[in-house]
Amino acid sequence: MLNVAVQQDAAVASAQNSRWASGASVFLHSRLDDMNAGTRILAPPGMATDVSMGQSVFKETNFPYTNCSKMSITDSSLCKLNCVRRAQAIECCGMSDLPIALGRFDTLKAEDPGGEEIRYQNPLLGCNMLDPNLAKCFAEKAKQDSEGEICLNGATLMTEGYSKLIFSQSKTGWYQTTDSNNNDIPDQEEESATIEMQCVWPEALRFLPDGKEEPKYGRKCTEDTDCKSKNGDSDRNGKCVKAYRAFCPNPCDYLKYSVRSQGVYPLSSSAVTLMASQELAWATHQATEAPDPAERWKPRCARDPTSNSFVDTPSCFTNEEAQAFVLENYALINLYYQDFEQTVLLRDAAIDTVTLLGTLGGNLGLCVGFSIMTIVEWIELGAFALLSMPFFYFGIKMPYIKRINEDSSPIDVLDEDVAIVLKVREDEILSVQLTPSAYVCVCVCARVYICAMGVTKTHMRVPKTHMHAHAHASRIIVASTGL
Repeated sequence: MLNVAVQQDAAVASAQNSRWASGASVFLHSRLDDMNAGTRILAPPGMATDVSMGQSVFKETNFPYTNCSKMSITDSSLCKLNCVRRAQAIECCGMSDLPIALGRFDTLKAEDPGGEEIRYQNPLLGCNMLDPNLAKCFAEKAKQDSEGEICLNGATLMTEGYSKLIFSQSKTGWYQTTDSNNNDIPDQEEESATIEMQCVWPEALRFLPDGKEEPKYGRKCTEDTDCKSKNGDSDRNGKCVKAYRAFCPNPCDYLKYSVRSQGVYPLSSSAVTLMASQELAWATHQATEAPDPAERWKPRCARDPTSNSFVDTPSCFTNEEAQAFVLENYALINLYYQDFEQTVLLRDAAIDTVTLLGTLGGNLGLCVGFSIMTIVEWIELGAFALLSMPFFYFGIKMPYIKRINEDSSPIDVLDEDVAIVLKVREDEILSVQLTPSAYVCVCVCARVYICAMGVTKTHMRVPKTHMHAHAHASRIIVASTGL
């Protein structure tokens, strides 16, 4: 297995490298990438390896601000690799359709020659590595992936809409994680999984002369005739192939480790002596309790009582032999954080809802004098307009200020209907005196109110001298005009 598909699978390549380079492979990874071979550290035997690490935290806001997903449980690179593995297992190994969700396979099961159950998640481990055509098929699928013919973006040509306040927009090719079925799988991924055939173009033909991508790239199809090029050139037509899609959004909240510095130096003599003594003591104890023929460590050699030296035999180790064994087979690795600082990358909306409302309100107030009171006044005007509809359309008499003259009594300034409703009697009238300027102000405000209510004519005039108005009438005029 180690000689096959070394360039097609990261896990196999890592094992192959470890075979030819002696030492221990150490992987720095989070729970999302499952030892993907991108952060491998080789610790050679007989050497001490110091590795200083850094930790970064990424927090992003999901659709429509960024193209991440809060439901993602797999690193995007591992998710894309699993998509290629799926295509290789189905096309090259003859496996049945392998379900994949959120970038991960279900746990696969097999039996070893002894009949014991083996559980694994990489489907390529179940392939017959003795097949001479397997490596060629693996390489072909890896090439198709690099040219964009398989494992397309799972959200290709899918349009999702969104709205903010009174604004609405849509984006194509972005990941949306709405889960209406409550099965922890996005609806968009389930829709993407139902696509059986899709149009693809090789990388050399996928882009039109104007630099844009073929609009049918990734579209569902049934035959090659459904994949005609936009410019009509038959030599640039695509082909309809089995759909392998990689629904691999970046997680919105995840950790990432990085190697900031690395140093290698020989093990000190004190460290070698300490490790050899500990291993010899344990191996000697185990040899007296339950000897294991397959154990590579041997018990400590016994001392010759006459010469007080160790008796060297093939079935035991002296101190020198134990130390040599440590130098050939043991490696020391020190992992530590370079500092106590953590890099945090936040990607969020540039303007939240409260800031947006404050900005709009401030600009409207500065430029046109718009405010909350303006909104209240418009609501009030609309309510008055609705209430005036019966008066306007059905001819119902509306109260208004009557024509007055210098000889009119205070009660005459009221409409008869208003006077009846208020039960105003002339002997209860308290006269107040309005100056001509105040009367003009009241009349103008009343005219505006009456016009707003749908009345086209009013009967008002300014007296040459002062006038007496009823106190109730003044209050009615003030109330009706909003003063």
